[in-house]
Amino acid sequence: MTLHRLPPAIISIVPEYEGYEFILVRDDIVIIDPDTYEIVDVIPA
Repeated sequence: MTLHRLPPAIISIVPEYEGYEFILVRDDIVIIDPDTYEIVDVIPA
């Protein structure tokens, strides 16, 4: 799997996620801490 940087639109809504990355699982956005690879949130489609 390839992690991607969160887009500015999500950072503007949830600024504490700056620097985190995400993957898409089906249509859900799974936010991951890139240092620990821990899932910190799932944003449903």
